[in-house]
Amino acid sequence: MFKWLTMTKFVHKLSQKEKPRISKNKKVFSVAVLLVEIMHADHVLRGREESTVTRILCDKFGLAEEDAVELFAKVNHLMKHAISLQKYTALLNSSMNYQEKIGLINALWCVAYSDNMLDLYEEHLIRRVSDLLYISHSDFIKQKFQVNDSI
Repeated sequence: MFKWLTMTKFVHKLSQKEKPRISKNKKVFSVAVLLVEIMHADHVLRGREESTVTRILCDKFGLAEEDAVELFAKVNHLMKHAISLQKYTALLNSSMNYQEKIGLINALWCVAYSDNMLDLYEEHLIRRVSDLLYISHSDFIKQKFQVNDSI
């Protein structure tokens, strides 16, 4: 019995090492889901949008580029299945303060504008995420204009 318990612990530790450390951070994963969802909102994928998402993950969360690319691939695969954003926004509501949420809305606008054109579906989705994060309409608009003016 002792050998079996020891072997079980070894296998458990081994399987933990195989899991990417990114998946353990639910906050980062949830943000990545929202960023990728905005990228897919207009049904036209461009390389700029993908690089904007990975850059945001690196800049805002200090991820190494390889980790950001791995997280992007994992989330992009997840997006092929129907998902509810409410699950992810609920987690972010409990783990972010208001200023961090505004920063997230700013990042979503950056992804939406990264291809130099704002699609109505992108804007609608950012509005919906803002509502789910309890962001005021004025802050939603401020972030939109701030990102648009910086282009």
